Amino acid sequence: MVAVLGTPRTFVKFCLTGLSGVVVNLGSFHILLELGVHKYLASPIAIEISVISNFFLNNYWTFADRDLSSRKRIRGLRFHHSLAAGPRGELFDVCRAVGVVAAS
Repeated sequence: MVAVLGTPRTFVKFCLTGLSGVVVNLGSFHILLELGVHKYLASPIAIEISVISNFFLNNYWTFADRDLSSRKRIRGLRFHHSLAAGPRGELFDVCRAVGVVAAS
């Protein structure tokens, strides 16, 4: 695994970024619940926030020594968002179930 990531230092950064994702996820979830967001809606939002956080930390800290001029990373983020609702629209179903969108 370390060989794929480059150096032991990069591996440690990768692990710390993953750990920060857990903290961001749990913190976001807690804040959303405190704001009165339903738990079934707060959970996917908190997950998305932690995915975005990890994406940027990995790009600009963990792998800072790699070439960021490539637009692949931006396309990767856009691709992630295009799939966020899932192939069957699960996020829409959750929103409808908690009353965020009107049932059809």
